Amino acid sequence: MSGLEGLAVAASIIQVADAGLRISQTVYAYAESVRSADKRLKDVAIDVRVTSDIVRHVAELFDDFGKHVGPKELQTANECVNRCKAAFKEVEEYANKAKPRVSKWRFPLRERKLELMDAKLEQLKTSLHIMLTVIQNKNELKIAVERKSTRMTTHCLRI
Repeated sequence: MSGLEGLAVAASIIQVADAGLRISQTVYAYAESVRSADKRLKDVAIDVRVTSDIVRHVAELFDDFGKHVGPKELQTANECVNRCKAAFKEVEEYANKAKPRVSKWRFPLRERKLELMDAKLEQLKTSLHIMLTVIQNKNELKIAVERKSTRMTTHCLRI
């Protein structure tokens, strides 16, 4: 993948991360404004924010190592980010259903739905974190191999 492709991927991933942060703020505001709001609702808002942060780290990784990322990693990253985007949208739609046309919220969110959304976000965070680790390790290994190759070439030239 070229450097420009890496930047394009990073830019689209950052958009997803920004959307997640916005949704997190909306859900957290709901949790703060409704007395009956469960602690789990705040947990969902925090999970959306943390997942967004991880998505942003993926974007930074593509920005830094874009030219070293292969098509398989790119496909995996896009799949994970698209799943994040869908999960964020689900949380946003669910939170929007709770909003009335006025300034107060209509009804509390259902506990089971919160648990499901929270579990999805947790799974996405884990997948993204693993992907980040794999790409970083792959790049570190590639750098180490290149250094060793350079040292061997230098050593052979001296002989």
